[in-house]
Amino acid sequence: MSDAAMSVSDRQAKTLRELSETYRVLNERKVTVEAELKQARKTEETLTAEAKKRFGMEKPEELRAEFARRTEANDKLLTDYQAQLTDIQSKLETLSPAE
Repeated sequence: MSDAAMSVSDRQAKTLRELSETYRVLNERKVTVEAELKQARKTEETLTAEAKKRFGMEKPEELRAEFARRTEANDKLLTDYQAQLTDIQSKLETLSPAE
């Protein structure tokens, strides 16, 4: 075999090794991503079932709306509670002699 033919053969062998390594790395990544995807789907199913059981709904937009509604209701309760405590405190101060 001539030096030129050997050089081409060596270059092709090197390219093949590089491509094989690239394939191996990509294949490992694919396997990892597939496993992560499978776990994510399983987690999604679990959370969807839990949401359905606890809140009677499973769609994210419905859950977001319910969360917003409950947050707003909690804020109103806190505001009302604070107003009641302020009123009680004010009334107690009027009943207590000033020191």
